[in-house]
Amino acid sequence: MLMELQMDTRAWTTLLPVIQANMNHTPVRSPGGLLPLGSLWGSTIVTSGKSRAASKWPPPRELTTEKLHQGASDRKELRRLQELAKQKDELCNFEPCDSVLWFRIDKRLRGNKLLVQWVGPFRVLRVFPHSSIVKHLATGDEYDVHESRLKFYSDSDLNVTAEIRQHVGSQCVVLDVRGILQHRFNDSTQVWELFVSQRGLQDE
Repeated sequence: MLMELQMDTRAWTTLLPVIQANMNHTPVRSPGGLLPLGSLWGSTIVTSGKSRAASKWPPPRELTTEKLHQGASDRKELRRLQELAKQKDELCNFEPCDSVLWFRIDKRLRGNKLLVQWVGPFRVLRVFPHSSIVKHLATGDEYDVHESRLKFYSDSDLNVTAEIRQHVGSQCVVLDVRGILQHRFNDSTQVWELFVSQRGLQDE
């Protein structure tokens, strides 16, 4: 714009208020209900003119990175809950002392690895964001199990074979990485490949 108007490069401070005044100052949903220009500059924008309907709008809020990320995570969580509601699945929030069942892949069924069996009962000892530490009530053994492989205890489900697709396929599964075990460079794709261990999943 300075070149088009044949102005000195130091005159940008003169043009900046003009450009700000001509930009959209309507609060929108995408940056958390803030003014688009306010989210860009990180402060309240002062323009040369005032909108006739300015009194109807609340004063613009300061944008912080925490507020922006909080809004995004809230929308993600809401979307996840809506997807679960569409599929008529119950959202299981396990707590310490809950009695649960855990499905394990039956290694004897070599023909179909997707066949699993509900075993237990287990008692939840500790809860992490995406997995839980459970203790077998009979043997006392403790395991780190992903939340998608647990469900609340029911006598009718104990030692019943089920398909993993039906239980896991309808869930939004999020996995935590325990550690990177191996790495290699793939010459054909020109990318690094990582072999990782994930919390709560069996080592198959």
